[in-house]
Amino acid sequence: MLDMQDEQVAQRAKRLGIRAVPAVVVDGELAGCCEGSGPTESALREAGIGQAL
Repeated sequence: MLDMQDEQVAQRAKRLGIRAVPAVVVDGELAGCCEGSGPTESALREAGIGQAL
């Protein structure tokens, strides 16, 4: 978990296109489920997050 009050963290979030928290970044890319107003449980499940490998 990162602190959005930290200027470096905030700048990184901006570069990634994060507009709301919580947000999920996988391999340096903002997960599609997190674009817009933030993730929902169903969108995270559809993205495969929380499933066993």
